[in-house]
Amino acid sequence: MKSTNTFGVHYILRQNRSVDGKFPVYVRTTVNKSRCEVALKSYLLKEDWNIAKGAAKPKNQELKALNSYLEEVRSKIVTHYQRLALESTEVIACNFGSYEEQYWMV
Repeated sequence: MKSTNTFGVHYILRQNRSVDGKFPVYVRTTVNKSRCEVALKSYLLKEDWNIAKGAAKPKNQELKALNSYLEEVRSKIVTHYQRLALESTEVIACNFGSYEEQYWMV
């Protein structure tokens, strides 16, 4: 039996959790309308975040490095999702929770 899942990876700046004027970056994984959010332990000023792109504005080398990290995290999540789908494992957004903690840190 073949099933079709909807899948998405988005980055958000949580504006209700400010630390010294900076806001934490979260990755939101969505599968079939179920979502799971994980903090990436990165903090940015609101003016350094591009809401439309879901990435930092590449104003300096630090922000460019953060964008590279975000793309690497996205790649790892997508690879993990594809592996779960190939194994015919039921894929839900929080299946990525333990994977995120073990493998995201570069």
